[in-house]
Amino acid sequence: MRKFDRPLLLVPITLLAGAGWIAGCFTPDDPNGSTLDAGTFDAPTFDGAGLPDATSLPDGSNLPDAADAARADASADGGGVDASDASVDASSDARVDAPIDAAVGGGTFVYLPGGSVLAGWVLQTSGMLTPIDMDPMVAGIQNVATGTNPLSIAAHPNGNFVYTSNYGDSTIGAYSVNAMTGVLTRLDAVVGTAGVQDLPATHGNPAFVAADPQGRVVYTSNDGDNTLSAYTVDTMTGLLTLATTISVATAPRGIAVDPQARYLAVVGTAGALTMCQLDAVTGLPTAVDADTMTAGRQDFAIGGNTASIAFNPAGTYLYGASLGIGALSAFSVDIVTAKVTSIGTTATTGPLNVIVSPTGATAYVSDYSLGRLDPFSIAGNGVPTAIVGTSYAVGAPRSLAFAPAGTRLVAGGDNGTIGVFDWSSATGALTLVGSMVSGPVGSYTFAFAVH
Repeated sequence: MRKFDRPLLLVPITLLAGAGWIAGCFTPDDPNGSTLDAGTFDAPTFDGAGLPDATSLPDGSNLPDAADAARADASADGGGVDASDASVDASSDARVDAPIDAAVGGGTFVYLPGGSVLAGWVLQTSGMLTPIDMDPMVAGIQNVATGTNPLSIAAHPNGNFVYTSNYGDSTIGAYSVNAMTGVLTRLDAVVGTAGVQDLPATHGNPAFVAADPQGRVVYTSNDGDNTLSAYTVDTMTGLLTLATTISVATAPRGIAVDPQARYLAVVGTAGALTMCQLDAVTGLPTAVDADTMTAGRQDFAIGGNTASIAFNPAGTYLYGASLGIGALSAFSVDIVTAKVTSIGTTATTGPLNVIVSPTGATAYVSDYSLGRLDPFSIAGNGVPTAIVGTSYAVGAPRSLAFAPAGTRLVAGGDNGTIGVFDWSSATGALTLVGSMVSGPVGSYTFAFAVH
């Protein structure tokens, strides 16, 4: 049997760009239970506050844990794309635009991993998504294999490589991008060993992955030992080399990198936020002490069960989707010291993910409990205010990302769909482009590549 001759599940999405990149925000996985089986969504139960409760999320966190690997690698057709999935068959689904011109090639490619596979699409100028066949020699739309339970994906700024954090088997996957077709090729990180091998993560259970905007470093948050690892990137081959690992907040998940590459933030689900300054030359991180008057390095406080964080475009404000307190948390950032100061919380329901618009004037929070995106206007002082009466339907949304051109928002739902929205820079309003398309389940981030 050929290595990839099996249906693949999908996980976080990454967009690659030759002249720039956007790694989408991620949202917590349902660690135990909600499965997509044959296109149905088994929704978790919610408590009086509209948040997932411990009866439906056994570890009480709604975040990935060791049990996630089995769940994410379950149903072969649980949101994945295979030959039997008519909803993403370019020959039969009116929701999919015609493929890119093979004679011209290139375009904006969108990637999303899940289970043990990685899927991709071409984002058409119309906003429609066309599936990328990763193996034209096999009948039907094929995906490419990944390690077990990839929870996140990130694109290198040069648009030539994407990386997955494979939580289930403690590896980091690396893939090259065909600039003409968007087809991915899995890179062999362990030369001399039979088969294509992912890079073993020295520090276990890499939860999320992010790339330095300058392309020097790829970062992973490691749930296995509460650390952050930094890997240098060979920009010719795409292969990674571990450079350093530092201690960070307990149960680290989301990573947000300042767009100016001055600092990064990594959030722990136990209610702590680690800020790190980045070396101007190497991009390697040094953790910031939040309280120099207390012995040992201290982290900054944030609402419990926060797994998604995002900077505004200027890197002067940081936002977190704090599921544990049902709020959007906001912080101002000192651009010299990288220290953050809370500027308040704004109540919302079921917040799993957050992303800030390219203008910095609007934040969008994925409301998992009500199956929608909720917009928040952002004042000049960084404080967000809910836009009452406005929301955008997406089934149990997890993944969010703005395409590199900044005119469209892509959202992935736990009901196995992906929606593309036109975004108004003037008002912040979103308009769904066509219909939802079939997509991966349990994803955390998107990645885009432009060629």
